[in-house]
Amino acid sequence: MRTEFLSNFIFGLVFFMLLSGCETKPDYIGSDLLPSGDNFTVSFDSMEVIYGYTRLGDSLRGSNKDLQLLGSLIDPLFGFSKAEYVTQIGASSRSGSFGLNPKIDSVILTLHYEKFQGEDNLSQQIRVYEYMEYIRKDTNYYTNQDISGLYREPELGHGWMSKDDTLIRIQITEETFINKFLQAEDSILSSTDYLQELLMYGLYITGDDVTTEGGIANIYADAEGTQLQFYYANDTIDSLYQDYAISRAVCQQFNLFSHDYTGYPIEEFLIDTSRNDSLLFMQSMAGVFPKIRFPGFPRWIDSMPVAINEARLILPVADTSLTQQKGENLPSNLVMFVQESDGRFNFVYDQVVAPEYFGGEYQGSLNSYNFTIKVQLQSLAMGDVDNLEMIIRPSDGNSTVTRGVLYGWSEDFMKRTRLEITYTRL
Repeated sequence: MRTEFLSNFIFGLVFFMLLSGCETKPDYIGSDLLPSGDNFTVSFDSMEVIYGYTRLGDSLRGSNKDLQLLGSLIDPLFGFSKAEYVTQIGASSRSGSFGLNPKIDSVILTLHYEKFQGEDNLSQQIRVYEYMEYIRKDTNYYTNQDISGLYREPELGHGWMSKDDTLIRIQITEETFINKFLQAEDSILSSTDYLQELLMYGLYITGDDVTTEGGIANIYADAEGTQLQFYYANDTIDSLYQDYAISRAVCQQFNLFSHDYTGYPIEEFLIDTSRNDSLLFMQSMAGVFPKIRFPGFPRWIDSMPVAINEARLILPVADTSLTQQKGENLPSNLVMFVQESDGRFNFVYDQVVAPEYFGGEYQGSLNSYNFTIKVQLQSLAMGDVDNLEMIIRPSDGNSTVTRGVLYGWSEDFMKRTRLEITYTRL
Protein backbone atom coordinates (compact mmCIF):
# COMPACT_ATOMS: atom_id res chain seq x y z
CA MET A 1 0.00 0.00 0.00
CA ARG A 2 2.83 2.41 0.85
CA THR A 3 4.60 2.01 -2.47
CA GLU A 4 1.34 2.41 -4.38
CA PHE A 5 0.54 5.51 -2.38
CA LEU A 6 3.97 7.03 -2.94
CA SER A 7 4.02 6.25 -6.67
CA ASN A 8 0.91 8.38 -7.15
CA PHE A 9 2.48 11.56 -5.79
CA ILE A 10 2.46 14.48 -8.23
CA PHE A 11 5.69 16.43 -8.42
CA GLY A 12 5.21 20.15 -8.96
CA LEU A 13 7.44 23.16 -8.95
CA VAL A 14 10.25 22.78 -6.36
CA PHE A 15 11.26 25.68 -4.10
CA PHE A 16 14.23 25.31 -1.74
CA MET A 17 13.87 26.89 1.67
CA LEU A 18 15.82 26.74 4.92
CA LEU A 19 13.74 26.66 8.06
CA SER A 20 15.21 28.02 11.24
CA GLY A 21 12.77 25.95 13.32
CA CYS A 22 11.01 22.69 12.66
CA GLU A 23 7.74 23.81 14.19
CA THR A 24 7.33 26.78 11.84
CA LYS A 25 5.00 26.10 8.94
CA PRO A 26 6.78 26.78 5.60
CA ASP A 27 5.61 29.71 3.49
CA TYR A 28 3.94 28.71 0.24
CA ILE A 29 5.47 31.30 -2.04
CA GLY A 30 3.39 31.60 -5.18
CA SER A 31 0.59 29.40 -3.94
CA ASP A 32 -1.92 32.14 -4.75
CA LEU A 33 -1.06 31.72 -8.44
CA LEU A 34 -2.12 28.06 -8.50
CA PRO A 35 -5.66 26.98 -9.36
CA SER A 36 -7.76 26.22 -6.31
CA GLY A 37 -7.26 22.66 -5.10
CA ASP A 38 -3.91 22.07 -6.84
CA ASN A 39 -1.13 20.40 -4.84
CA PHE A 40 2.08 22.28 -4.21
CA THR A 41 5.49 20.66 -3.81
CA VAL A 42 8.11 22.21 -1.56
CA SER A 43 11.63 21.24 -0.49
CA PHE A 44 13.22 22.19 2.78
CA ASP A 45 16.09 21.34 5.03
CA SER A 46 15.98 21.87 8.78
CA MET A 47 18.95 21.48 11.04
CA GLU A 48 16.71 21.42 14.09
CA VAL A 49 14.96 18.23 13.03
CA ILE A 50 17.99 16.00 13.60
CA TYR A 51 19.64 15.00 16.88
CA GLY A 52 22.71 12.77 16.95
CA TYR A 53 25.30 11.39 19.32
CA THR A 54 27.83 8.55 19.47
CA ARG A 55 27.01 5.36 21.31
CA LEU A 56 29.26 2.61 22.63
CA GLY A 57 29.03 -0.63 20.70
CA ASP A 58 27.92 -3.85 22.35
CA SER A 59 28.46 -6.90 20.16
CA LEU A 60 28.12 -8.41 16.71
CA ARG A 61 27.89 -12.00 15.60
CA GLY A 62 31.47 -13.25 15.57
CA SER A 63 30.88 -16.72 14.10
CA ASN A 64 29.71 -18.16 10.77
CA LYS A 65 31.62 -15.69 8.62
CA ASP A 66 34.18 -16.02 5.85
CA LEU A 67 37.19 -14.58 7.65
CA GLN A 68 38.49 -13.65 11.07
CA LEU A 69 40.35 -10.55 12.19
CA LEU A 70 43.57 -10.74 14.22
CA GLY A 71 45.84 -8.13 15.79
CA SER A 72 45.63 -4.81 17.59
CA LEU A 73 46.03 -1.17 16.64
CA ILE A 74 46.04 2.30 18.13
CA ASP A 75 44.26 5.17 16.37
CA PRO A 76 45.06 8.76 17.44
CA LEU A 77 41.35 9.57 17.72
CA PHE A 78 39.62 6.23 18.41
CA GLY A 79 42.13 4.70 20.80
CA PHE A 80 42.94 0.99 21.18
CA SER A 81 41.22 -1.87 19.33
CA LYS A 82 41.95 -5.58 19.40
CA ALA A 83 40.79 -8.66 17.48
CA GLU A 84 41.30 -12.26 18.64
CA TYR A 85 39.65 -15.50 17.60
CA VAL A 86 38.88 -19.07 18.56
CA THR A 87 38.86 -21.98 16.14
CA GLN A 88 38.34 -25.71 16.17
CA ILE A 89 40.65 -28.04 14.28
CA GLY A 90 39.53 -31.00 12.19
CA ALA A 91 40.81 -34.26 10.80
CA SER A 92 42.13 -34.53 7.24
CA SER A 93 43.04 -37.30 4.82
CA ARG A 94 46.56 -37.18 6.29
CA SER A 95 45.68 -37.51 9.98
CA GLY A 96 45.52 -40.64 12.10
CA SER A 97 47.75 -42.97 14.11
CA PHE A 98 51.34 -41.89 14.82
CA GLY A 99 52.53 -45.53 14.95
CA LEU A 100 54.84 -47.18 17.45
CA ASN A 101 57.04 -44.98 19.64
CA PRO A 102 56.55 -41.72 17.73
CA LYS A 103 59.14 -39.00 18.23
CA ILE A 104 58.15 -35.45 17.37
CA ASP A 105 60.50 -33.35 15.27
CA SER A 106 58.28 -30.22 15.15
CA VAL A 107 54.65 -29.12 15.30
CA ILE A 108 53.75 -26.05 13.22
CA LEU A 109 50.52 -24.04 13.11
CA THR A 110 50.28 -22.04 9.86
CA LEU A 111 47.76 -19.24 9.34
CA HIS A 112 47.19 -17.32 6.13
CA TYR A 113 46.29 -13.63 6.15
CA GLU A 114 45.70 -10.73 3.77
CA LYS A 115 44.71 -7.05 3.84
CA PHE A 116 46.90 -6.13 6.77
CA GLN A 117 45.92 -2.61 7.85
CA GLY A 118 48.36 -0.67 9.94
CA GLU A 119 52.00 0.01 10.60
CA ASP A 120 54.54 -0.89 7.90
CA ASN A 121 57.55 -1.84 9.99
CA LEU A 122 56.07 -3.63 12.97
CA SER A 123 55.95 -7.33 13.76
CA GLN A 124 53.25 -8.36 16.21
CA GLN A 125 53.77 -11.39 18.38
CA ILE A 126 50.91 -13.88 18.03
CA ARG A 127 50.28 -16.45 20.76
CA VAL A 128 48.21 -19.64 20.76
CA TYR A 129 46.49 -21.33 23.72
CA GLU A 130 44.34 -24.43 24.08
CA TYR A 131 40.66 -23.55 24.35
CA MET A 132 38.94 -25.54 27.08
CA GLU A 133 35.19 -25.31 26.35
CA TYR A 134 33.24 -27.36 23.82
CA ILE A 135 32.38 -25.30 20.72
CA ARG A 136 29.04 -25.92 19.01
CA LYS A 137 28.63 -25.58 15.27
CA ASP A 138 24.90 -24.81 15.58
CA THR A 139 25.43 -21.86 17.94
CA ASN A 140 26.13 -18.20 17.19
CA TYR A 141 29.04 -16.76 19.15
CA TYR A 142 29.29 -13.02 19.71
CA THR A 143 32.26 -10.70 19.68
CA ASN A 144 31.90 -9.52 23.29
CA GLN A 145 32.03 -13.00 24.80
CA ASP A 146 34.20 -13.19 27.92
CA ILE A 147 36.50 -16.22 27.67
CA SER A 148 38.39 -15.59 30.90
CA GLY A 149 39.19 -18.99 32.38
CA LEU A 150 38.27 -20.81 29.16
CA TYR A 151 41.80 -21.30 27.87
CA ARG A 152 44.74 -23.12 29.39
CA GLU A 153 48.08 -21.66 30.37
CA PRO A 154 50.89 -21.83 29.39
CA GLU A 155 50.81 -20.85 25.73
CA LEU A 156 51.24 -23.61 23.15
CA GLY A 157 53.61 -21.47 21.13
CA HIS A 158 54.05 -18.09 19.45
CA GLY A 159 54.99 -16.56 16.10
CA TRP A 160 55.02 -13.22 14.30
CA MET A 161 52.73 -11.27 11.99
CA SER A 162 53.90 -8.33 9.86
CA LYS A 163 52.72 -6.32 6.88
CA ASP A 164 55.46 -7.78 4.67
CA ASP A 165 54.25 -11.38 4.86
CA THR A 166 51.06 -13.38 4.35
CA LEU A 167 51.77 -16.28 6.70
CA ILE A 168 52.02 -16.70 10.45
CA ARG A 169 54.08 -19.77 11.42
CA ILE A 170 53.81 -20.77 15.06
CA GLN A 171 55.93 -23.57 16.47
CA ILE A 172 53.91 -25.53 19.03
CA THR A 173 56.17 -26.68 21.87
CA GLU A 174 53.83 -27.32 24.83
CA GLU A 175 54.26 -31.02 25.65
CA THR A 176 50.84 -31.67 27.22
CA PHE A 177 49.11 -30.59 24.02
CA ILE A 178 51.46 -32.59 21.77
CA ASN A 179 51.16 -35.74 23.88
CA LYS A 180 47.36 -35.65 23.58
CA PHE A 181 47.80 -36.40 19.89
CA LEU A 182 50.60 -38.93 20.27
CA GLN A 183 48.60 -40.94 22.78
CA ALA A 184 45.20 -40.75 21.09
CA GLU A 185 43.62 -43.65 19.24
CA ASP A 186 43.52 -43.68 15.46
CA SER A 187 39.70 -43.61 15.48
CA ILE A 188 39.78 -40.24 17.28
CA LEU A 189 42.56 -38.65 15.21
CA SER A 190 40.94 -39.58 11.91
CA SER A 191 37.44 -38.31 12.85
CA THR A 192 36.66 -34.59 13.04
CA ASP A 193 33.71 -35.14 15.38
CA TYR A 194 35.69 -37.29 17.81
CA LEU A 195 38.68 -34.98 17.61
CA GLN A 196 36.60 -31.91 18.52
CA GLU A 197 34.52 -33.64 21.19
CA LEU A 198 36.99 -36.01 22.86
CA LEU A 199 40.55 -34.82 22.27
CA MET A 200 40.69 -31.04 22.23
CA TYR A 201 38.04 -28.37 21.80
CA GLY A 202 39.96 -25.73 19.93
CA LEU A 203 42.62 -23.02 19.81
CA TYR A 204 42.53 -19.48 21.17
CA ILE A 205 44.67 -17.18 19.02
CA THR A 206 45.63 -13.72 20.20
CA GLY A 207 48.32 -11.09 19.85
CA ASP A 208 50.29 -8.95 22.27
CA ASP A 209 48.89 -5.45 22.78
CA VAL A 210 50.73 -2.95 20.59
CA THR A 211 52.14 0.29 21.96
CA THR A 212 52.52 2.02 18.59
CA GLU A 213 50.12 2.11 15.62
CA GLY A 214 50.04 -1.67 15.20
CA GLY A 215 47.74 -3.36 12.72
CA ILE A 216 44.98 -5.92 12.14
CA ALA A 217 44.90 -8.59 9.44
CA ASN A 218 42.21 -10.68 7.77
CA ILE A 219 42.72 -14.38 8.46
CA TYR A 220 41.44 -16.71 5.71
CA ALA A 221 40.90 -20.16 7.20
CA ASP A 222 40.13 -21.69 3.80
CA ALA A 223 43.40 -20.53 2.23
CA GLU A 224 45.71 -23.32 1.10
CA GLY A 225 48.27 -24.26 3.75
CA THR A 226 46.21 -23.15 6.77
CA GLN A 227 46.67 -26.14 9.05
CA LEU A 228 48.28 -27.74 12.10
CA GLN A 229 51.15 -30.03 11.00
CA PHE A 230 53.04 -32.72 12.90
CA TYR A 231 56.50 -33.78 11.64
CA TYR A 232 57.73 -36.94 13.34
CA ALA A 233 59.35 -40.37 13.13
CA ASN A 234 58.42 -43.77 14.59
CA ASP A 235 59.91 -47.23 14.82
CA THR A 236 58.97 -47.95 11.22
CA ILE A 237 59.69 -44.76 9.23
CA ASP A 238 62.23 -41.99 9.88
CA SER A 239 60.38 -39.07 8.26
CA LEU A 240 56.62 -38.67 8.48
CA TYR A 241 54.05 -35.90 8.72
CA GLN A 242 50.35 -35.47 9.16
CA ASP A 243 48.15 -32.40 9.22
CA TYR A 244 44.87 -31.24 10.72
CA ALA A 245 42.49 -28.87 8.97
CA ILE A 246 41.46 -25.38 10.09
CA SER A 247 38.80 -24.68 7.47
CA ARG A 248 35.27 -23.38 7.75
CA ALA A 249 33.96 -26.60 6.21
CA VAL A 250 34.81 -28.58 9.34
CA CYS A 251 35.54 -25.96 12.01
CA GLN A 252 33.48 -23.45 13.94
CA GLN A 253 35.34 -20.16 14.43
CA PHE A 254 34.47 -16.90 16.12
CA ASN A 255 36.05 -13.48 16.61
CA LEU A 256 36.44 -11.56 19.85
CA PHE A 257 36.69 -7.74 19.73
CA SER A 258 37.61 -5.22 22.41
CA HIS A 259 38.16 -1.44 22.50
CA ASP A 260 39.60 1.04 24.97
CA TYR A 261 38.85 4.73 24.41
CA THR A 262 40.36 5.96 27.69
CA GLY A 263 42.51 9.04 27.28
CA TYR A 264 41.76 9.55 23.57
CA PRO A 265 39.79 12.44 22.02
CA ILE A 266 36.75 10.26 21.32
CA GLU A 267 36.23 9.73 25.07
CA GLU A 268 34.74 13.22 25.44
CA PHE A 269 31.96 12.32 22.99
CA LEU A 270 30.99 9.16 24.88
CA ILE A 271 30.37 10.74 28.28
CA ASP A 272 27.20 12.77 27.65
CA THR A 273 24.61 11.32 25.28
CA SER A 274 22.06 14.02 26.11
CA ARG A 275 23.66 16.63 23.90
CA ASN A 276 23.52 17.06 20.14
CA ASP A 277 27.12 16.46 19.12
CA SER A 278 29.05 18.26 16.41
CA LEU A 279 30.91 15.05 15.47
CA LEU A 280 29.58 11.49 15.14
CA PHE A 281 31.95 8.51 15.27
CA MET A 282 31.56 5.19 13.48
CA GLN A 283 33.71 2.09 13.74
CA SER A 284 33.65 -1.54 12.67
CA MET A 285 34.51 -4.48 14.98
CA ALA A 286 31.48 -3.72 17.20
CA GLY A 287 32.96 -0.34 18.06
CA VAL A 288 31.17 2.98 18.45
CA PHE A 289 28.35 4.05 16.14
CA PRO A 290 26.06 7.08 15.64
CA LYS A 291 22.49 7.18 16.83
CA ILE A 292 20.20 9.59 14.99
CA ARG A 293 16.85 10.95 16.19
CA PHE A 294 14.29 13.21 14.53
CA PRO A 295 12.57 14.86 17.52
CA GLY A 296 11.17 17.73 15.49
CA PHE A 297 9.69 15.67 12.67
CA PRO A 298 6.49 14.50 14.45
CA ARG A 299 5.69 18.08 15.46
CA TRP A 300 6.30 19.31 11.93
CA ILE A 301 4.23 16.57 10.31
CA ASP A 302 1.35 17.21 12.73
CA SER A 303 1.26 20.88 11.76
CA MET A 304 -0.20 20.18 8.31
CA PRO A 305 -1.25 17.29 6.06
CA VAL A 306 1.54 16.44 3.61
CA ALA A 307 2.66 13.59 1.38
CA ILE A 308 6.42 13.03 1.30
CA ASN A 309 7.76 12.69 -2.22
CA GLU A 310 11.43 12.37 -1.33
CA ALA A 311 13.53 12.37 1.83
CA ARG A 312 17.30 12.17 1.93
CA LEU A 313 19.42 11.85 5.04
CA ILE A 314 22.85 13.29 4.23
CA LEU A 315 25.83 12.41 6.44
CA PRO A 316 28.89 14.50 5.49
CA VAL A 317 32.32 13.09 6.36
CA ALA A 318 34.30 15.36 8.69
CA ASP A 319 37.47 17.03 7.49
CA THR A 320 40.26 14.42 7.76
CA SER A 321 42.84 17.06 8.70
CA LEU A 322 40.66 17.83 11.73
CA THR A 323 40.11 14.21 12.75
CA GLN A 324 43.55 12.75 11.82
CA GLN A 325 41.79 9.99 9.89
CA LYS A 326 42.93 8.38 6.66
CA GLY A 327 40.46 8.25 3.81
CA GLU A 328 41.42 4.62 3.17
CA ASN A 329 39.98 3.67 6.57
CA LEU A 330 36.47 4.91 5.74
CA PRO A 331 33.76 2.26 5.37
CA SER A 332 32.78 1.77 1.74
CA ASN A 333 29.17 1.35 2.79
CA LEU A 334 27.02 2.05 5.84
CA VAL A 335 23.89 0.25 7.01
CA MET A 336 21.05 1.80 8.99
CA PHE A 337 18.46 0.26 11.30
CA VAL A 338 15.50 1.51 13.30
CA GLN A 339 15.91 0.74 16.99
CA GLU A 340 12.68 -0.38 18.59
CA SER A 341 11.66 0.30 22.19
CA ASP A 342 12.47 -3.29 23.18
CA GLY A 343 16.04 -2.92 21.89
CA ARG A 344 15.56 -4.86 18.65
CA PHE A 345 16.88 -3.50 15.36
CA ASN A 346 14.66 -3.55 12.27
CA PHE A 347 15.32 -2.62 8.67
CA VAL A 348 14.27 0.83 7.54
CA TYR A 349 11.20 0.42 5.32
CA ASP A 350 12.98 1.95 2.32
CA GLN A 351 15.62 -0.76 2.42
CA VAL A 352 12.90 -3.40 2.16
CA VAL A 353 10.68 -1.64 -0.41
CA ALA A 354 13.36 -0.20 -2.70
CA PRO A 355 16.84 -1.41 -1.71
CA GLU A 356 18.34 -0.17 -4.98
CA TYR A 357 17.55 3.42 -3.95
CA PHE A 358 18.19 3.13 -0.23
CA GLY A 359 21.82 4.23 -0.47
CA GLY A 360 24.55 4.04 2.16
CA GLU A 361 27.54 4.00 -0.19
CA TYR A 362 30.35 6.48 0.32
CA GLN A 363 30.02 9.22 -2.31
CA GLY A 364 33.56 10.41 -2.93
CA SER A 365 32.55 13.39 -5.07
CA LEU A 366 30.24 14.63 -2.29
CA ASN A 367 32.35 13.31 0.60
CA SER A 368 29.22 11.98 2.27
CA TYR A 369 26.93 9.01 2.82
CA ASN A 370 23.31 9.43 1.70
CA PHE A 371 20.19 7.43 2.60
CA THR A 372 16.66 7.60 1.16
CA ILE A 373 14.11 7.31 3.99
CA LYS A 374 10.89 8.66 2.44
CA VAL A 375 8.83 5.50 3.08
CA GLN A 376 9.90 5.43 6.72
CA LEU A 377 8.97 9.08 7.23
CA GLN A 378 5.66 8.74 5.40
CA SER A 379 4.84 5.68 7.50
CA LEU A 380 5.30 7.77 10.61
CA ALA A 381 3.16 10.53 9.14
CA MET A 382 0.41 7.99 8.47
CA GLY A 383 0.64 6.56 11.99
CA ASP A 384 1.95 3.15 10.88
CA VAL A 385 5.11 3.53 12.98
CA ASP A 386 5.88 5.66 16.00
CA ASN A 387 9.67 5.54 16.16
CA LEU A 388 12.39 7.38 14.27
CA GLU A 389 15.47 6.41 16.28
CA MET A 390 18.08 5.03 13.91
CA ILE A 391 21.54 3.61 14.33
CA ILE A 392 24.24 3.63 11.68
CA ARG A 393 27.03 1.08 11.36
CA PRO A 394 29.66 0.11 8.77
CA SER A 395 28.52 -2.79 6.63
CA ASP A 396 30.39 -6.07 7.22
CA GLY A 397 31.33 -4.62 10.59
CA ASN A 398 32.37 -8.01 11.95
CA SER A 399 34.81 -8.65 9.07
CA THR A 400 36.38 -5.28 8.27
CA VAL A 401 38.70 -2.75 9.94
CA THR A 402 37.09 0.63 9.24
CA ARG A 403 36.41 3.87 11.09
CA GLY A 404 35.49 7.45 10.34
CA VAL A 405 33.94 10.64 11.63
CA LEU A 406 30.77 12.35 10.41
CA TYR A 407 29.61 15.89 10.97
CA GLY A 408 26.69 16.07 13.40
CA TRP A 409 25.16 19.40 14.42
CA SER A 410 26.53 22.69 13.10
CA GLU A 411 25.21 26.03 11.95
CA ASP A 412 27.32 25.55 8.83
CA PHE A 413 25.04 24.03 6.18
CA MET A 414 27.87 21.94 4.67
CA LYS A 415 29.16 20.70 8.01
CA ARG A 416 26.13 19.07 9.52
CA THR A 417 23.96 16.03 9.14
CA ARG A 418 20.82 17.17 7.34
CA LEU A 419 17.47 15.90 6.24
CA GLU A 420 16.21 17.16 2.88
CA ILE A 421 12.51 16.57 2.28
CA THR A 422 10.42 17.16 -0.81
CA TYR A 423 6.73 17.03 0.04
CA THR A 424 3.33 17.81 -1.38
CA ARG A 425 0.76 19.83 0.57
CA LEU A 426 -2.51 17.94 0.66
